[in-house]
Amino acid sequence: MFGMRDPPMFIPTPVDRYRQILLPALQLCQVILTSSMAQHLQAAGQVLQFLISHSDTIQAILRCQDVSAGSLQELALLTGIISKAALPGILSELDVDVNEGSLMELQGHIGRFQRQCLGLLSRFGGSDRLRQFKFQDDNVEGDKVSKKDEIELAMQQICANVMEYCQSLMLQSSSTFQHAVCLFTPSLSETVNRDGPRQDTQAPVVPYWRLPGLGIIIYLLKQSANDFFSYYDSHRQSVSKLQNVEQLPPDEIKELCQSVMPAGVDKISTAQKYVLARRRLVKVINNRAKLLSLCSFIIETCLFILWRHLEYYLLHCMATDSQDSLFASRTLFKSRRLQVNWGPIQL
Repeated sequence: MFGMRDPPMFIPTPVDRYRQILLPALQLCQVILTSSMAQHLQAAGQVLQFLISHSDTIQAILRCQDVSAGSLQELALLTGIISKAALPGILSELDVDVNEGSLMELQGHIGRFQRQCLGLLSRFGGSDRLRQFKFQDDNVEGDKVSKKDEIELAMQQICANVMEYCQSLMLQSSSTFQHAVCLFTPSLSETVNRDGPRQDTQAPVVPYWRLPGLGIIIYLLKQSANDFFSYYDSHRQSVSKLQNVEQLPPDEIKELCQSVMPAGVDKISTAQKYVLARRRLVKVINNRAKLLSLCSFIIETCLFILWRHLEYYLLHCMATDSQDSLFASRTLFKSRRLQVNWGPIQL
């Protein structure tokens, strides 16, 4: 029927048109932040002003309700920008007159950005989270293997950006422990929930208005270490295959070719199959190299965050209830009420 025809493919959907406008703007912000080293604070102030003026859109992206390859790449780009722009001291570089009321409003926007970024760790931490999402791209024809690689890379990039953000916030928050602000509570519940007997079920996501516990850092540290060795084995095997493509079994050659050219592999010559197989292996090697770099950075920052928090809790915190001690009762450390200044960094 005429009224039931599918829309022409050359007309972009509203979401596609939205991304065609937003993504170049975010990419421009990223270029500004990475290329203006001499005027970094001023550039970061301009980018932060752009983020705040579009705070509704930015917060919608950080919620990431539509989990797809495009949305994850968008989120990876945005978290990288926030990790460099929404930092202490940037508000003083804004090209606007800031009074006490507007300063509190700006701090509120930045605080929401911070809390939402921290909440992303419980959703995208570790490669095992990949299987728990049902992506809209699964039914799209094309290179599904490469699409999965892009999704996995974006998820690791998101975690790396958030961990970089946490590291920067802790380094710039205060030089003394007496005025330090903790980003994670002394709770290991996330690790207990995810390492329990039912690992196949999705762990509850921490709401963005609640601070996550150190358990998510420990879990992310363990997962990143496991991912590192998995990616290393895949990288090493792919390098070996690339050096001996002609010795690979025909079925494996065909599988490599199909990830590059889904249809018509049986109709091309053997030499062309080798070319496609090499192309796929080079792509896998480059992908695994990026993943290895991200995992190394995540492991390093996780150890730093864990060390700073444990040092603060063990050396500078005391229980408010004198009867609540490790010797008087067998309560868990996470149940102790500590004199800690919880919350995001106040600028």
